[in-house]
Amino acid sequence: MFIGLLVIFSFLDRHTEHVDHSISDLLAVGEALEWSNPDSALSLYRTAYLKALAEDSTLQQGLAMYYTSLVHMDQGRFDSATLYVDQSLAIFSTIENREYLCKGYNAKANNLQFANNFKESIVAYQEALDLAEELGDALKQARILSNQSSVFNMAGRIESSQQCLKKAEVLAKSFGETSILGDIYINLANNYQSINSFEKAITYTRQAAGIYHAVSDLRYEALALTNLAGLLHEQKPMDLDESLECLERSRAILDSVRAPSIEVNYWKHLAYFHYKKKAFKKAESAAERCLEFLKEFADLRSESTIKEIMYSIHKSEGNYMDALHFHEQYFGIRDSLIYQDSRDQLQELEAKYQSTKKDSQISKQQLIVSQRTAQRNLLMLGLLSALLLISFLVDRYRKNRRLALEKVQNLEKQQKLLVMNSMLDGQEEERKRVAQDLHDGLGGLLSSARMQIKSVQREIDKLDDLKLIDRTEELIDHACKEVRRIAHNMMPGALMDLGFLDAVEDLVNDIKLRDNIDISVEIPSQPVELPDSTSVNLYRVIQEIFQNIQKHAQASRVHLSIDFVGNELMVHLADNGVGFNPEHLENSGLGLKGMQARIDYLGGTIHREATVGQGCTYMISVPI
Repeated sequence: MFIGLLVIFSFLDRHTEHVDHSISDLLAVGEALEWSNPDSALSLYRTAYLKALAEDSTLQQGLAMYYTSLVHMDQGRFDSATLYVDQSLAIFSTIENREYLCKGYNAKANNLQFANNFKESIVAYQEALDLAEELGDALKQARILSNQSSVFNMAGRIESSQQCLKKAEVLAKSFGETSILGDIYINLANNYQSINSFEKAITYTRQAAGIYHAVSDLRYEALALTNLAGLLHEQKPMDLDESLECLERSRAILDSVRAPSIEVNYWKHLAYFHYKKKAFKKAESAAERCLEFLKEFADLRSESTIKEIMYSIHKSEGNYMDALHFHEQYFGIRDSLIYQDSRDQLQELEAKYQSTKKDSQISKQQLIVSQRTAQRNLLMLGLLSALLLISFLVDRYRKNRRLALEKVQNLEKQQKLLVMNSMLDGQEEERKRVAQDLHDGLGGLLSSARMQIKSVQREIDKLDDLKLIDRTEELIDHACKEVRRIAHNMMPGALMDLGFLDAVEDLVNDIKLRDNIDISVEIPSQPVELPDSTSVNLYRVIQEIFQNIQKHAQASRVHLSIDFVGNELMVHLADNGVGFNPEHLENSGLGLKGMQARIDYLGGTIHREATVGQGCTYMISVPI
């Protein structure tokens, strides 16, 4: 039975910068010798550690421990590997080097996985993954996820393994990292083999072998080829010819590199191949070679498989005593694996029990404390409730008082507005009456007097030297014009007949005729209907502003603009006169106060800006 060998990545950049060159050389040479001469590599790493210790180079001490752990792991000495990697992690943690902490946790997880300690391996991989995410290194994340997927596979959690590989594949493809894709495809093939989907497993393994060949990664190409041979044994129908071809290609690679873990995989599948070909002697020889390499690289699952093959070989040859011997060894290893899994489950249950027991004790203590403090809490709650009630009543009283004051103020304001409205309406009615009386009464009398004098004038035209009549006629003409002017100012006919905008234009034209002021006007071309109160009061305000300009501003230019913005009527009036100091308006006359009162009555705003020597600007806004 084929069991896919785990793909492990150390993903270390084993060259450091800004450190003592001789220590770096020792580490680099040791790396080159790890596979071919591991004992020499260990000696070099030990020397590098001592030099780093003497030179107080903390980082180099950690690296020497780290590389030493990798050699022990490659040789199957997992306990020693754990010891050294834990020492390196302690050093990296002291100097807070997150990059090497990430690498250290990844190596620790690899080692725990080889030792079949899946639970702690998953935890260590998660530590490494968290650090890789903090560093923002997507490639490290992809490698760690791929490694972690193999742990989930060996623990029987295929769905979790697939999720890790999907994330890893996305990250690897986004960076175009081909070699990582090879590792991912090997682990995907292992997952599909676990669910007996051999066709997909073979497809992914072939892709992985092609990727490793393209990037000249000989060790993992050999691994992919031996895995492919094992899968070809499993499929129906069995393809022994292609399987032999894969094994031969793998053997050619392994003759040029040293890789004990892959040698175990190769001899295991070769033994199974010869067994299927009924070449029992060759199968037995290959199995013995596999057992020799298992002494260098301990792998209980591979040892269990090879013992099963040896049992089948001797049984087929009729060597029942030897077959029984290997059968007992096979079941002993398998029971050991089952026991180890059961032990892990029991330890987990024991930990949960102890945690539950401790939580129960803590709960009892907390209950006693709660009972002792219950009365005090009730007393405090009563005091707090009383304080809250008092605070609520005080706040309610203040709020009601404030609302009452606001209500009184609103009533007073409404009363003032009613009084002002009545006053303004009375003023306008009085102005209408006076204007009408002037026009109908005094105006008519003056017109009759003027006609009588003209008749007299015709009678005494011959008296050229009498100028009294001419002077009298001039005075009467002037009186008629003044009566019309007063009547117009008190109630302009255009405002009553044509509306607000035409009345304003009529006012501007009248001022232009009487005063030497250049007035520019911008008003809407379309007539707008406004309430009488708005038209009259706003017209009076504009009229009052023009009167102030005529009396005080000494302006030569005035600009008036009227516009409708949304639900508001906007008036902008500016002159280039002498201006004034706004601080001197505290005791302003009735004109300005009257303008403010009219705008307030309309619910609008009026804003003045003035500077001595720079004219004055009025901005009025009235809702419509």
